[in-house]
Amino acid sequence: MRRFIYLSFAVFVAACGQQDAGTETTTAADATADTRTETERLNEWFEERYEEQLQQSPIQLTFIGRKERYDEVDDLSEETEKQQLDWLRATVEEMEREFDYDALTPEAQVSYDIWKYQYENTAANYEFRGNNYIFTQMFGPQSWIPTLLSNFHRVETPEDMDAYIKRVGGFGRAMNQLIDRAQAYAQNGVRPPRFAYEGVIEQAEAVIKGAPFDDGEPSSLQ
Repeated sequence: MRRFIYLSFAVFVAACGQQDAGTETTTAADATADTRTETERLNEWFEERYEEQLQQSPIQLTFIGRKERYDEVDDLSEETEKQQLDWLRATVEEMEREFDYDALTPEAQVSYDIWKYQYENTAANYEFRGNNYIFTQMFGPQSWIPTLLSNFHRVETPEDMDAYIKRVGGFGRAMNQLIDRAQAYAQNGVRPPRFAYEGVIEQAEAVIKGAPFDDGEPSSLQ
């Protein structure tokens, strides 16, 4: 009888051990599932926010090969820049409110941190926006606008051509916005060196050489 009690106790202890191990396994599995779920939620959220961000810029859509808003040009004013910064701040506040950072996978935490850093960096730079050079020989609009129109805005249908013509007109407004900003910054003493202006003028003049601007070979914009 005593031996039976000992055996029964041993079985009971073993069963408890198995139950504890099983509980730990189940808890670990649940934790993994919770992490995966939170990470999947965050990834879906990133996809939605990234699409919203893309839709703010017809130019960026074209650069990545998409034809939405194909006849439009970005608003390049400071007012729109501030609106986009406000939108980015709101997304960070939403992200911090809606997601449990500790429940994310390490990779998702990196994405979380990068999105937040993107806002913080943009906000910090915005305070010094008046110190930027608008027109430079390296990255000025006199360079990237012709590149967009000649290399990225594909004309494959009559509708694409209509969009191209409308977009060319839209860049007049965008350039005026940039000129206004450059002039305002210059009044505060923020001017690139003379050689940068010379490079900008040379690049701008090169765009309007060739047919239909003169009798030379067809312009790359034609």
